[in-house]
Amino acid sequence: VVQRRRRTSPIIRSTCRNSLDISLSSSLCLSLPAYAECPVESGGSSIGESIDDQVKKDDATQRLMTIPGVGKITAATVRAVVPDATLFKTARHFASWLGITPRSFSSGGKLSYGRISKIGNGELRKLLVIGAFPIVARARGRQSTNEWLYSLVKRKPYKVAAVAIANRTARIVWALVTNGGVCSSTKGFPQPELA
Repeated sequence: VVQRRRRTSPIIRSTCRNSLDISLSSSLCLSLPAYAECPVESGGSSIGESIDDQVKKDDATQRLMTIPGVGKITAATVRAVVPDATLFKTARHFASWLGITPRSFSSGGKLSYGRISKIGNGELRKLLVIGAFPIVARARGRQSTNEWLYSLVKRKPYKVAAVAIANRTARIVWALVTNGGVCSSTKGFPQPELA
């Protein structure tokens, strides 16, 4: 089996060499697997630890982390990648911008949905889907009281259900970023509580 060498981007190399402090918005221009192992020359800690420190200081990132399936990396990526959530008219527009909504095909007045469009930021989309897997696993074990979630997991394959939950999570992210507030879990799936 031939293994390919992972190319390091010039941004990562320059950040590793020159940076003493890295801001939250510029830190996520780096690819996620690469930045966590890159040592910062100043203190010997990794850039990942530096991002962890900045996530603790940012109030909006802390609010995003109240959503089930959204952790530090996903919340920091949302803050860095999404320019201004108010630019999106609805949560569906935001999810569509991420490429996590199904494509719609219509012919003769009949509407049918296909695969997700995968247009947009692939890194954020991947993080939302990965964060949805534990929610699907919990619903499969019937540990969730949400009937919609249980019926979704019952009738759809595992990964399809994870993408549907990631779509819903993206819409909740949009609601929290635009309106503020925190996320509270009602009936086993999060609902935004506006401040």
